[in-house]
Amino acid sequence: MPRRETEAIILRTYPLKEADKIVSFFSRAWGKTRGVAAGARKLKNRFGAALEPLSHVRLWYFERETRELVSIDSAELIRSYFDIQSDYATGLACAYISEVCEQTLPEREPNEHLFRLVVLALEHLRQTGRIWPALTYFDLWAVRLAGLLPSVERCVACGSALAPDAEAYFQLYPAGLNCARCRLDGAWELSAESRQMAREMLRASLPHLAPRAWSRETGADLRRFLGQRIEAHIERKLVTRSALESVE
Repeated sequence: MPRRETEAIILRTYPLKEADKIVSFFSRAWGKTRGVAAGARKLKNRFGAALEPLSHVRLWYFERETRELVSIDSAELIRSYFDIQSDYATGLACAYISEVCEQTLPEREPNEHLFRLVVLALEHLRQTGRIWPALTYFDLWAVRLAGLLPSVERCVACGSALAPDAEAYFQLYPAGLNCARCRLDGAWELSAESRQMAREMLRASLPHLAPRAWSRETGADLRRFLGQRIEAHIERKLVTRSALESVE
């Protein structure tokens, strides 16, 4: 039974028996994994604050081929995001990132690019406290890395190019954007400004985006478009996505 070491993000924990925890974590080396942390619920335990949700840690664990859950041996805290979660809006943004990872990641499948994206978004939240640029960027790249991002340059129906200054329209099915001629009844609009924002985010890293006065309305149509793609993929609603709609 080899002892493995990995960098990881703690996604979620569940109580187990009187003193233990089940821990869902996103391992940089081995993807989403679940394990048992024996004694983690005791007042004095060897894990300290390392197993708090969204903690960036180094984990050591044992794995047996015949068992679904690994056995977490120890954890060393690299970066804690516990303090920023005391703010309601930032805490909800952190919970959203955790829920998206928990619901979309397959078991034991490494995803180095998404791991770095999660750390990038959390660091932006910690350094700036601005949730909307971090969540918009995270949504866009999470959808793209999952292979779920339709073209933002062409109409899915007729194949014609969408002019940079033209509005586009989307609906839950079929996935993709429609031009004005192919617009379906009940479709939502994706503004030219939001399409330009998406193009910029696909080219530039989050800290290097052009300065913008962000509010909940900024990129809201883009986040709706991306959120629909995530929810269609997992075939369920994201709890934290609806909660974020009430945040100013």
